[in-house]
Amino acid sequence: MRGPVAGLMLCAVMGGSMAHAQVIDPSQYERLLLPVLMARTPGMFGSEWLSSFVVYNGADTPAAFYPIDCQLSVCPADEAFYIPPGTAGTPTTYFAAPGQAPGVLFYVKNDVFPRVSFALRVKDLSRQGQAEGTEITVVRESRVRTGKMQLLDVPTDGRFRVALRVYDFDATGEGAVVARIFDQGLGSLLAQREMSLPVGQMETPPTRPGYAQILDLAQAFPQLASHAKVRVEIEPLTFGLRYWAYISVANNDTQFVTTITEQ
Repeated sequence: MRGPVAGLMLCAVMGGSMAHAQVIDPSQYERLLLPVLMARTPGMFGSEWLSSFVVYNGADTPAAFYPIDCQLSVCPADEAFYIPPGTAGTPTTYFAAPGQAPGVLFYVKNDVFPRVSFALRVKDLSRQGQAEGTEITVVRESRVRTGKMQLLDVPTDGRFRVALRVYDFDATGEGAVVARIFDQGLGSLLAQREMSLPVGQMETPPTRPGYAQILDLAQAFPQLASHAKVRVEIEPLTFGLRYWAYISVANNDTQFVTTITEQ
């Protein structure tokens, strides 16, 4: 459902891609990171992945969101996606296409934000009769990090694909971190890698975070194989960087996914 929210956005389809030109006032919105919001995407071993995103508006007024995925040739500047009070819905925001960075930055008006709830999942459609998917953390601004982050109890077993994903919450295009991997029990440093966090397209306000990934830690660092469990530490290299990181562990046989976040 769409309804009037004056001056929120203007978007146009140009050459088959979406553009949104109307600038919102960031002070009127709370920013969220949706780490994995992707359209149907093929994966390893015949898997096929799709995100689902649901929002519940517990406020007394309509909840407005930015951006929306407008399918018209020109989107009216006085329209935005909104969810009525006491209603759950799926915002028509921008899903990442295959080959794109998977994350999306999403905005909710300040006046309703404290009473809005979210559910974000990713599911393997090739095995959807076996599981309903894996919950992915919707990262509110209060949860982003500026110091070191510790991701614990990370397996190195060859039955799993272990991926590290890091996001620049402000999409500066200049962010960088270093990922260090330690033996969990002994604390010895096993490997490290610097990771820049580029942004595909600079926008105001940004709708895509800066992003970097290591899709298979065991393949990237063969020396991990002799260590049953490891600890992954993320440290910003860029002053003032606000970031988020997590690890996904996918079983090669079942494709079931476990996420590891800092608790």
